[in-house]
Amino acid sequence: MDGRSQILIVDDDTRFLHLVREEFAEAEFELVLFSDPQKALDSFDEDIELAILDIKMPEMDGFELCESIRKMSEGLPILMLTGIEDFEAIEKAYQAGATDFIYKPNNWPWQLLPYRVRYMLKAKRALQDAYLKEAAVLASKAKSDFLTKMSHELKTPLSGIIGFSNLLRYEVEDPKHRDWLDKILNTCDYLTDLINDVLNLAQIEAGYIELDCKSVDIVALIENAIYLISHLAQERDIEIHFQPEEKNFLFYTDPMRFQQVLFNLLSNAVKYNKSSGTIDILLERDADFLRFEVKDSGIGMTAEQLSKLFEPFNRFGHGKNIEGTGIGLSIVKKLVDAMAGEISCRSQVKVGSVFSVKLPHMKVAD
Repeated sequence: MDGRSQILIVDDDTRFLHLVREEFAEAEFELVLFSDPQKALDSFDEDIELAILDIKMPEMDGFELCESIRKMSEGLPILMLTGIEDFEAIEKAYQAGATDFIYKPNNWPWQLLPYRVRYMLKAKRALQDAYLKEAAVLASKAKSDFLTKMSHELKTPLSGIIGFSNLLRYEVEDPKHRDWLDKILNTCDYLTDLINDVLNLAQIEAGYIELDCKSVDIVALIENAIYLISHLAQERDIEIHFQPEEKNFLFYTDPMRFQQVLFNLLSNAVKYNKSSGTIDILLERDADFLRFEVKDSGIGMTAEQLSKLFEPFNRFGHGKNIEGTGIGLSIVKKLVDAMAGEISCRSQVKVGSVFSVKLPHMKVAD
């Protein structure tokens, strides 16, 4: 195999096979020629991309050969040939599974055959691409629908466990028992976050994401994200620094998605930081773009880890020590892509990481 398309041609007229070989000499095809239809059938394999069959052959005619090949390959283009002008033969050829039909009088311009073959192969590949795209859309929708239903089924019992555990926590006085209940509640919180993240990722992958862009104060959004994450930072004595150069930093974007991206980055900066570490947020813009960075003084990453940074469920071996689902950065990457932006990361082991996000001005021109 040399990467060329394999074309099967079966005709009991060896002079015709010789003529076809000459016409295809400069073409980008590999010809598989047979004068015996039974041998052609016995030698047929899945690498054949198109078949050209003569109708009138001894022992096994083209109709029978076409039917047999069609059973082995449903999507294979099959071009039937005949030197007899016969409407019934044409109808029978299509009934046998032929894709197209050529009447071959003695003066037929055989130099056009390679062009006909190219057209049929192009049509076949276009159909395959359309089928694969449709199958991918349907599979993605099915996955999203399944995860939506499963999340509901999982959240219902979790809500009950959380509710009754909270009730018990107010009734139980034994510190040991209260500690057990706290562990139950922490586990339920983790499972709830995992369900929400998986569902969110599935919906984004399925294309169920709409941007609601408006003019917003980016500084206010960042300060709100800092406030939401501050209690986690305080627990580990981590300082968050943000000193914007301008206060009324108006920018046209989706505020909810922007905060979702920023909060995930800040959450990781806290979780993967060292105790008494720091987080620095830098913000700048020009006429068309907004840029911000989240820099931490944490454990950092190797070059190999950076290459797999946005893969879902990748915890880099920190699963036991650091809480989280391993999906957050995958969601961040897809959200940034949806906003036509860019995200990158540079990192050094035991020094820290810097996540950089560049987002375009999303306002649609009047």
